[in-house]
Amino acid sequence: MFKYLILFLVIYIAYVFVKASKRRVDRPDIRRGSQEGEAMVSCKVCGVHMPRSESILSRGSDYYCSKEHLEIGS
Repeated sequence: MFKYLILFLVIYIAYVFVKASKRRVDRPDIRRGSQEGEAMVSCKVCGVHMPRSESILSRGSDYYCSKEHLEIGS
């Protein structure tokens, strides 16, 4: 009876170890830089930095944070 208990514990520990290592493999590594950052630009009027996709582009190279600053800067 004691042999079966030890065998069960060894199999259970192996199962937990394999499951934990599989979870580690499936999880994305944040430190690895799996996601690339977006280019940041600064508003020509106030200098606030923001992602390029959230800015307003004018004249090909001037970025603004809002419509109001676009009107002031133009």
